[in-house]
Amino acid sequence: MTAVLAVAAVVVALDQIVKVIVLDRLTVGVPVPIIDGFLSFTLVMNPGLAFGLLGGLPTAWRWLVAVGPSTSPTRPSRSGSRCSPCVSS
Repeated sequence: MTAVLAVAAVVVALDQIVKVIVLDRLTVGVPVPIIDGFLSFTLVMNPGLAFGLLGGLPTAWRWLVAVGPSTSPTRPSRSGSRCSPCVSS
């Protein structure tokens, strides 16, 4: 489990470092050619959740939608799994 957390921490750190570099060096909407006529990088801002979902909603609502389901209470099912959602039975 510790190795998984270490790998996750490295991936998150690298993601944040690349994000800082990209935001510092690229301009929104301006393509930067890497391989002329074949590959270019273009900075595009995404105000929503994954794939721009809920981009028109205020930030607080997007946080509620993104974090809310992960904080919902759960109870053990009859099979002993701890992953079933709370439902009244």
